[in-house]
Amino acid sequence: MAKKKRDDEGGYSYMDTYGDLVTLLLTFFILLFSMSTVDNEKWEMLIKAFSNKEGNTSQIILIPAGDGSDYAPAVGEKGTMSEDGENDSPSLTAQAVEKEIEDMQDLAEAIQEFLQENNLEEAVQMETEGENAVYLTFDNNLFFDGDSYRLRQSSYDILNYLGGLFKAAEQQIFMIRINGHTAAIPGWDDYNVNDWDLSSLRANGVATYFEEQTGVSPKKLMTNGWGKNHPVASNETEQGRAKNRRVDIQILGVDYASSSPGELLAILNRTLDVQLYDDTPQESQPVVPPDNLLTDDEASAPESPASGPDIPAPQEPPETPAPPVPVPANVSPEQIEAAAQALEEAQGT
Repeated sequence: MAKKKRDDEGGYSYMDTYGDLVTLLLTFFILLFSMSTVDNEKWEMLIKAFSNKEGNTSQIILIPAGDGSDYAPAVGEKGTMSEDGENDSPSLTAQAVEKEIEDMQDLAEAIQEFLQENNLEEAVQMETEGENAVYLTFDNNLFFDGDSYRLRQSSYDILNYLGGLFKAAEQQIFMIRINGHTAAIPGWDDYNVNDWDLSSLRANGVATYFEEQTGVSPKKLMTNGWGKNHPVASNETEQGRAKNRRVDIQILGVDYASSSPGELLAILNRTLDVQLYDDTPQESQPVVPPDNLLTDDEASAPESPASGPDIPAPQEPPETPAPPVPVPANVSPEQIEAAAQALEEAQGT
């Protein structure tokens, strides 16, 4: 019986897989090349285009070089995770507690000195209100990653040192309020991350770290999450949104303990400029002219069924007397009297 000849027609099966692999590699390198020349605005448009209808795509925040990550010390240095995995940052708290803080001015000087020594003056802005209040604004990249409320390693040193200063100045501090803020991306109305929740969780995360890691009294701490409602820059650009993603810490001295609630609220809200980049019209037209404004009682009264101005009812014109009947000159008084009697008799009937 003759042997069956081998069929030499057709290629090897691995060629299909090899061709697919080469195509994928080519596509990958083309994508890398296109990403190397795209700007931030086009990249956000690309991410939005690939997001699904349910809005489950996480927001991608492009962090410019030198923002946030540069402030994380190397492994094994003081204030970071050491080689054995233990957190050495609390040693900075002990150093700060030893500072002699006699008033709020000493506290501000100690904070400013720390910022200068660690090249953090661009990432942290500090202002003072007289001698009794200190305001700190932190770039969001220093504390958190995008869409995350977990503190970054780059925040440990500064939080531990600040916590130590707060402990040293505990007798001079009345309140420490921590505010969380987010940014609004135009066109991302269906974004799945709630900015109220995210800003609140971030503020709470900083307060929790102060309490648990540095021993700051929780009675001194207060947190607020403002979401995207108090921007300090325009949300139309990535640079503006980067400024809006921030954490504020407001430290008030004990002199404010005797302030009225209204005065205290005004001091705490001084950094929240409601007129800045507000979406609502700055000037609204009154419903009625200013010189015709209604009182509170008139405004609360129900409207009458009839609308429009009150129009007086038409009045009947006054009766005009009948013109006198001309009397012929040749008529005698007796005839006139007789005619009058006849008229009265006719009306009586």
